[in-house]
This record gives sequence, C-alpha cells and structure tokens, in this order.
Amino acid sequence: TTGSQVERDKRLRRIKTECEKQKRFLSSTTKAKVYMDAIHGEIPLSVPFTRDIFSELIKPSVDKCMEVVDQVLTKCEMKETDINDIMVVGGSSRIPYVQIRLSEKFGGRSLLKQITPEEAVAKGAAILAYSIDNPELPNVTVQDLNLRPEGDVL
Repeated sequence: TTGSQVERDKRLRRIKTECEKQKRFLSSTTKAKVYMDAIHGEIPLSVPFTRDIFSELIKPSVDKCMEVVDQVLTKCEMKETDINDIMVVGGSSRIPYVQIRLSEKFGGRSLLKQITPEEAVAKGAAILAYSIDNPELPNVTVQDLNLRPEGDVL
C-alpha cells in the first residue's frame, strides 16, 4: 500500500474507534458528538449525533435480528407468549433501540439484565466448551440379546 493509503487507513481506524466510543455513550445519554482533532491535515472532525439518528441508522440491522427471532420461534413451533423470560446477551444488547424492539416483540415485557451481556456470552461459551470436552453419556440399561434362527427354540 502507498503512504497515502496507509494514512487513510489510519484515519479510518481512528474514526471507527471514536464512533464505537460514542455508540456506547449513546446507550446512557441521548446526545453525543464525534470529535477528532486534525482528522485531515489541520481540519478537525466534529459531528453531532443523537440516539434517534443512531436508532434510524441501525434499524435495518435490528429488523433483520427480529426476522431471525421470528424464524427461531417458527422453527421451535412457539409463539411470543410461550416465552417466559428474555435474556439479552452481547454488547449490542445494551443499545436502547435493540432493547425496545425486543420488549415490543414480546408484548412489552421487561428484559432480564441480572448479568452483563458480556458475562452471559462468556458463561455460555464456557458451558459449551465444557460440554464439548466432557460429553454426557446417556444412561443405558444393559440388556441381553438372544439371536436364534427362525423356528429354532432357545
């Protein structure tokens, strides 16, 4: 890559890092500002951002997530009312718009938030890893099998 391409990549990484920071910030407030000194030469970057704008931008992705929820319910032959508790996991589950859409999907019920989303993912991964390393063997009742030719008596 050329020097100018390397510089562009560096700037893009800085912008992505700042946007990620502000995305997290918008989970606890309604307004943020993406600000970076000298993003291009001497020109600073300053972009005001609101939770509503962010929600509108992520709406297509959240719509796809809701489609996956519908597919899972259909595959399991369940309805939203068959679900007792909704636990959201993963960093994006902290986004208020994601929480609102999931709550609406399940009739306005509250989402479980007893553990952090990252902790839930880590625990789930640990359980899966344990089950792979230590598969449970089903209880098997030993039975004798007797084979005999047809018409032969044992």
